[in-house]
Amino acid sequence: MGGAERLRERPAETQVSTHVRRTAHGGCAGGADVVLYTVSDGGHTWPGSPVDNGNGKVTHEISANDLMWEFFRGHPLPGAS
Repeated sequence: MGGAERLRERPAETQVSTHVRRTAHGGCAGGADVVLYTVSDGGHTWPGSPVDNGNGKVTHEISANDLMWEFFRGHPLPGAS
C-alpha cells in the first residue's frame, strides 16, 4: 500500500501568511499527522533564521524552530513522560 492510500482524509490547506501555506493531513495510518509548510519565493534556507547563508531568501513569516517544537510537543512518543 502506498503512502497516499494511507491518508484517510482530504488535506486541510491554510494560507498562513503572504508567502506561507500550511497543508495538514489528518486521519493517517496509526493516528499519525502530516503537516507541510510551503514557502513561496523562499530559498534553501531555515525559516526564521537571523543568518543569511547565501542560499536564497530567508522568510521571517514563520519560525521552523517554533513550528517543529509545537508539532513535537503535541505528538509525544508513546510512554514518554
